[in-house]
Amino acid sequence: MEKYLKETKLLNYRSNEITTLIAERKWNTLNEFDKIGAIYDYVQNKILLGYNKYDNLAATEVL
Repeated sequence: MEKYLKETKLLNYRSNEITTLIAERKWNTLNEFDKIGAIYDYVQNKILLGYNKYDNLAATEVL
């Protein structure tokens, strides 16, 4: 499981932008089940889907 949870160049979840988003949305106060649902809802409804110039954009670049 650890290898799937490692931070990568694309999945840069320790960045200031993402940790700030987590704090603003108070996701860190939710239980595991509700946290997953809230983050899924955010990704599904708040991040615009489109065609990117590159497929190797970091998570912070997508926000």
